[in-house]
Parts: sequence; structure tokens; C-alpha cells
Amino acid sequence: MARPSSTPGSPARRRPPRGAVAVAAAVLVLVVVGALLVVARGSGGGDGRADACDALRGDLRITGEAAFCDLRRTAFTTEAVRLRADGTVDPSDARRRRSACAADARAARDRALRAARTRTVASFGSFRWSPPGVCRSTRATLPAGVAARARADRLLTEAAAARDLDPAAALRLARRADALAGDGRSRAAVAQARAALRPTRPSPSTQVVSPNEYLGIDCASIRREFRVAPGTDPAHDPDGDGRACEGE
Repeated sequence: MARPSSTPGSPARRRPPRGAVAVAAAVLVLVVVGALLVVARGSGGGDGRADACDALRGDLRITGEAAFCDLRRTAFTTEAVRLRADGTVDPSDARRRRSACAADARAARDRALRAARTRTVASFGSFRWSPPGVCRSTRATLPAGVAARARADRLLTEAAAARDLDPAAALRLARRADALAGDGRSRAAVAQARAALRPTRPSPSTQVVSPNEYLGIDCASIRREFRVAPGTDPAHDPDGDGRACEGE
């Protein structure tokens, strides 16, 4: 049978351009892929855990039936927050992490206290527990009294080291420590430094021999007592006259 020829007056059948078909197909693919991504993102099983992790500013990680939101605590460490199916933080996991957060904060404070004994610590890196159940890194400061106590300990250590070599410096350090701490330990350090500065006096039973005052002066210059000690060991009394510097 012969195919009917189109008459000049009848409209010609037009095919859509190939480019338009390709564009439509690409748009359809993008729509389908986007829908699949939305389903996969919200699903972690269709439960909103992804939204909860977004609110925590973390990265969702699903392992089998468990879902975790990985949060960056510091530049080098992350914290895995366990999420329930409804997107809330698992209570038992939160208790464990809260205890660990408090332990980390105490350790950071202890490190700051040790550092404050050798230098001034204005602030230090620490951690704090914040809603809805995340351990965040933060900056903390030592309480004024604690920082003063640490500085006083440092000054008392320096005063003890300087007491024999430089009693005047030891007294200055002890007074600074006492101004900060004002306790029995600092007051005792001040008293010890003052005693080290005072010249040594002979006990009442010691008789200073007049003819040899020059020896007494020499004894005082080395902070020893000039004693009359008949029968002392020859090593302490080389000439055997009973006059010697105590402690020689």
C-alpha cells in the first residue's frame, strides 16, 4: 500500500530537537539523585539523626545499627556522640562522656597549677560540658586565690634556695610570698630569712677572750661563734689554746 503523501495544506510532523531531549533527561536524573540523597541523609533510616548531627556541627557516621556524630574537640582530637533513632543523644553515653569531660578539665587545671609555680599563667586550655550533651574546648582561668597560692609556693621555693647564699634576697622573696599567701608557712619563711640576716651571737656560757678579739672578728666575718672550748678537738683548735671558731 502506498504511503499517503502529505498535502501542501496539511501540517508537517516535527520531532523535538536532540539537545532538548538530553537536557530533559539530565534534569530528570538530577531530580532523582537529589531525592535519593535527601532520603539517605534524613534516613540514617528515616529518623532525623542527620539533622541532629548538623545541629551539633558534626559529621554523621552510621555503623550497623549505631549512629555516631563525630565532633571536633581540639585541633587533634574528636569526640563520638552516640545518637538514638529519634536524633537525641544517648543518655548512658552522655553520662560516660560527661565524666570524661570533667576528668579532662581537672587534668588541664592541674597542668596549669604546675605551670603557675614557675611562671604566670593568665589562662589555659580546658573543657566544659554544654547542652545538648557535648564536651567543648574552652579557655579557663585559675581562681585568684589559687593562682596566688601557686605563685607563693614558687617564691617560697626560691627563698629557701637563696637563704644560705643571699639572705637579703631570701627575705625579699619570703616577704613577697607572705603578701600573697599570709599563712603559717610563709610567715615561717620570713622568720627564717630574718634569722639568717642577724649576726650569730655566742650563747651565755661562751666567754669571748679579750686578748684575741681579732680572732673573734674573723669568726664573725664567716658567721661563726668565737668560743673558749678547752680540750676541744685539735682540728678545731690548732694551737691548743682553747680559742677557736665554732664549726671550723
